Amino acid sequence: MIVNQSSIILALGLTAAVATPVRRQLPPSTRVQMHSSCSASQKQTLNKALDDMNKLTIHATKRILDKTYEDPVYQTYFGNGESATVVGYYGILTAGKVFFSDVDNKCSQPGWAGHWRGEVAPLETVICPLSFNTTARKPLSALCQDGDRFSQHKTNYFLSSDLMHRLFHVPLINPEERVDHYASNYTEVTALAAADGDKAEHNQDSYMYFALDAYARDDVNPPNGCV
Repeated sequence: MIVNQSSIILALGLTAAVATPVRRQLPPSTRVQMHSSCSASQKQTLNKALDDMNKLTIHATKRILDKTYEDPVYQTYFGNGESATVVGYYGILTAGKVFFSDVDNKCSQPGWAGHWRGEVAPLETVICPLSFNTTARKPLSALCQDGDRFSQHKTNYFLSSDLMHRLFHVPLINPEERVDHYASNYTEVTALAAADGDKAEHNQDSYMYFALDAYARDDVNPPNGCV
């Protein structure tokens, strides 16, 4: 097979039932398998981003379990949405096993940082070179840095939260496509939570903003974070 060095594919195969909502973080050696055509720098960047994504999802789950749906931060993003549903989806995201291989020629499209491969390979999502551009995608370590406020950015500003978005498009993670795009920027997401908790608990960006906010408040800049 002729491979294209410009892109990387994430292909997921869940190895455990998804009913259990909380899962321990898997060590990179068992969670990620890299195709030989991936460069060393790509491997390092994506390994770190996947670890950071797991850090976000695990922390978000822990905060919900500790503080329940009565947490004002939870309500900011999910309103009166059921916390069991939210915890369940975070758990699915941390349960995956992924590997990479280079293929496809769609990353040349302007602004594309990745794409789901659709019916051609429904378990795979491509990570394009734009994802490795540190101007376009920041590491989680940049959260709250130099007074920056995450609410001023889209959720794909951080590579770790953008990977959540990529994985939500994979049917194995989101088989009924219940988690979709109902609101995108911070203002829309919080307005959705106030108006419709059911849609909020099925909105992709609500998961990413809550995970970033919870992590910022508890670990990076307690107690107020950097909204």
